Amino acid sequence: MRIMTASPSLFTKICVRKFSSNWKQTKHIDPPVAGYPDYAVKVKSLPNKIIVAAVDNNCSLISRVSIVFRAGTRYETYNTRGVTQCLKVAAGCATKNYSRFAIMRNLQELCTPLTCSVGREVISYTLEGKSSSVDQALDYLVDVASNAVFKRWEVIENIPRLKIELESRTPQQFVVDLVHQAAYRSSGLGNSIYIPKHKLDHVEVEHLEQHVSNYFVGANCAIVGAGVNIKELISLGECINLEKNGCEEKCPAIMHGGEIRSDKGGCVAYVAIAGEGASWRNPKELFSFAILHRALGSGTYITHTSENKSPLAKILRSAPAYLNSITAFNYNYSDSGLFGVLLTANYSDIPCVIGSVYKTLRQGKISAEDFERGKQQAKVSFLLSAESGHSYVGDIATQVMSNGCAYSPCMITEALDCITIKDVNEAAEKLMNGKFSIASAGRLDNVPRLSDLCV
Repeated sequence: MRIMTASPSLFTKICVRKFSSNWKQTKHIDPPVAGYPDYAVKVKSLPNKIIVAAVDNNCSLISRVSIVFRAGTRYETYNTRGVTQCLKVAAGCATKNYSRFAIMRNLQELCTPLTCSVGREVISYTLEGKSSSVDQALDYLVDVASNAVFKRWEVIENIPRLKIELESRTPQQFVVDLVHQAAYRSSGLGNSIYIPKHKLDHVEVEHLEQHVSNYFVGANCAIVGAGVNIKELISLGECINLEKNGCEEKCPAIMHGGEIRSDKGGCVAYVAIAGEGASWRNPKELFSFAILHRALGSGTYITHTSENKSPLAKILRSAPAYLNSITAFNYNYSDSGLFGVLLTANYSDIPCVIGSVYKTLRQGKISAEDFERGKQQAKVSFLLSAESGHSYVGDIATQVMSNGCAYSPCMITEALDCITIKDVNEAAEKLMNGKFSIASAGRLDNVPRLSDLCV
């Protein structure tokens, strides 16, 4: 029997040749949009006391520049509560040189969004976009950050935005805010990042001007850029007209421990249990708690799967079906830190779960398997954060404001490699021997108090 075989057609030959040529051409892979992660962070202090930090990643197609002030909510007084959130929603309003319309119109034309974010320690104004567009938009960033003019009618027009942000908080965000207040009490790091409801109709322009005058100064300022040459940021910092010194007073972070309950009814309870963590000023302890955070469990780590071998995940699997979520959190500040667990569950199932969570936090050690898994996940988390230029610029700004220096992604992975299981267990022992705080919201009739857990 003769088998007939068709010879390749001319079209097939052309396609094969074209595919082969394209395969040879694609051996050179273009760098990712955010550039390569193996870069150095350059830091310089200017005569006007402004700190400049730059990630000069020449491969990056996107540039980000952030002007950061050490003026977060921990610097608010009782009378100025909520002033930082007012500054956040006022970003983009009229300045000394531009109207609100001019700022919005020109930034939209250049496709360079300007955002303002507020934390417990810093306020940051961030501009991002294509490198050529960011260069043209830097004047608007500087003016919004340092030359704001708080017109009374514009401040009043922003009150509805404050109400929306206040009402759109998730229960988890509300509980984390409460556990800070329970741990540090009603001052410093215990101040809420949201404006109190009773202050919504009493926003004073004078309070905004006073806060800016006291804390928007050269000694409290840093300019951080990614995909930008440090020489450009130095010239930008020299042009900013700020007072060198201002008010340096801040409430020290003292971990008091305590309990706050907000009974709001419903059928779900939200609970946060926390102890003292690590500050930015102690790198070894900082990285140890980062590994402990991942070792205990911070949710499902692999997308679209439920596989999780962490101690908190084991509690979740053994709990009733109505336990919705349980995850560890780790907040780091310049002179303190807050480490704990946030859980969400049906009110009737809370008693059989919260005791197991509290015992896990007070174990004082982790297994070798959890340590190795936590270290690898911590590395991946830092590297993924570095790939996102927006979040990494914020990390650099926090490091610079706290330590006067910053770590590159490669330095962070090397530092994590140097952490041993003994270091992580020492961090766990510090957590175990420290004071604990608990905050809860929702239906609380079955939520035990802190004194009951300590028995």
